[in-house]
Amino acid sequence: MTQANPTDQPTPNEPVADGDVSGRGRLAKNVVASWLAQFVVIAGGFILPRVVNDQIGQGALGVWDFAWSLTGLFALLQSGIVSSVNRFVAKHRALNDVDGISSAVSSVTLILVLLASTIVAMAVGFAFFVPHYLETQLGEFAGQARWVILLLGASFAIQVATSAYGGVITGHHRWDIQSGIHASVNFAQFLAMITAVLLGGGLVTMGIIVLACESLGRGARMFFAYRLCPGLHVRPGFVRRKMMGQMVTFGGKSLLPDLGGLLEYQMINVLITSCLHVTMLAVYARPLALVRQAATLVERFALVLTPTASSLKASKSNSALRDLLTKSTRAGLYLALPMVLGLSIMGDILLQVWMGEEYSGRSSWILLIVLAVGHLAYMVQLPIKNILAGLNAHGRPGIANFLSALVSAAGAAVALLFYDKGLIGVALAVTIPMTLVNGVYVPIYACRQLKMNVATYFVACVKGPVLCAIPFSACLIGGRYAFPDQPLYALISGSAAGGMVLLPLYWWLVLPQKFKKKLTGNATRESGPVVPQPS
Repeated sequence: MTQANPTDQPTPNEPVADGDVSGRGRLAKNVVASWLAQFVVIAGGFILPRVVNDQIGQGALGVWDFAWSLTGLFALLQSGIVSSVNRFVAKHRALNDVDGISSAVSSVTLILVLLASTIVAMAVGFAFFVPHYLETQLGEFAGQARWVILLLGASFAIQVATSAYGGVITGHHRWDIQSGIHASVNFAQFLAMITAVLLGGGLVTMGIIVLACESLGRGARMFFAYRLCPGLHVRPGFVRRKMMGQMVTFGGKSLLPDLGGLLEYQMINVLITSCLHVTMLAVYARPLALVRQAATLVERFALVLTPTASSLKASKSNSALRDLLTKSTRAGLYLALPMVLGLSIMGDILLQVWMGEEYSGRSSWILLIVLAVGHLAYMVQLPIKNILAGLNAHGRPGIANFLSALVSAAGAAVALLFYDKGLIGVALAVTIPMTLVNGVYVPIYACRQLKMNVATYFVACVKGPVLCAIPFSACLIGGRYAFPDQPLYALISGSAAGGMVLLPLYWWLVLPQKFKKKLTGNATRESGPVVPQPS
């Protein structure tokens, strides 16, 4: 662990910088920064698969997807623990307790370093055994798969060992810094991988690039963590057994849904690869990637809510918490519903323009519709999940999502092994339990935690987004039928018309008044001098 102070004893409390410790004043800026970073990831996620598919082949793309899904299991070891960091940092910052921040970060870093060592050992084991047992399915890429698993496993180990520093940044509500690092690293990574593939590089080269970029990004997070919190010390003298227990307990509640989700997705990927073929995994992964990118945009908005909710709880602002829950859930639906409608109405056209004819067609379109509609409730509950995490009340929803994921994985296994239902059967098995848990149980549980009327909450969250979605859907359908034989024109015209309809509606209904005044005020200053008004 980093030695920030030569002494072994904790230093006295140092003052925390003044300001809005709840982070509510930075919510809009933090969300915009997170989205801008995610757009870089989306752009790279659109271009890279097509380049790999065209330059190396569909089999190589399937192996790359398989290696990522396999090593994604490593994230399971740290997901719950890391989620506790920004919550505890925000809490101790609100209490002006710098030693508490150092204790939280030092304690969790010790746990994470041990987990990173476990990840390295697991990566070596997976690299040796998995390609051997799936040599037929992986085909000519079995040898490369070993190296890719090792390289991606090493990158995950570095990420896990240093994740606490990102929690320091977000615990200070500086998501703009976190997002800037995220965007820069991903842009460099995608650019380097695309260039390497175009110059004749293969999957191993791509894995080396991922490892190098992840190392640079983690170093940048460490640098900014110490800049934001000058009194931070990460060393054994600040490790506290009680703090470790608290963070493990908190992280365990966050771990359950992540555990279920990872087991579900990884098991399904292995089932598709073994029961069908690695190329079918590539076909399944592309619609799923579109849906998960849409979900990530909502998640980027929702992530900023955990430290804010934690700060509000520390200051006992219950009415502000209820207001935060209602507004954030409604905002999540404002974000998610147009994306789900867009993927459902324009899905086949988008797949054709993005990946080509072999990834489009009626069956791929139906698959995308099932995945998109089935993930809507999951997307909408992401703000609820993060607020509950900030309140340390996310245990029961985590158990419910864990059980839902197990049911989904079992249903997918039955659909493939016994009834030969194919990819659409897998999608239905995944999304039906997910919708029931996230669309019914989680919001009701959240309302009970904050003593809110469930019916009033649902109406307040749903009415505006649904009314805005009606004209937006009409524009997409109009664009589709205006250019039935020209998919690119249909996609552009429908999306442009829908965007022109949503922009004024969202300006009027969604954007906070302070944010609108800031935008219009900036515009006024740029257009000419501002005349002082009499007091």
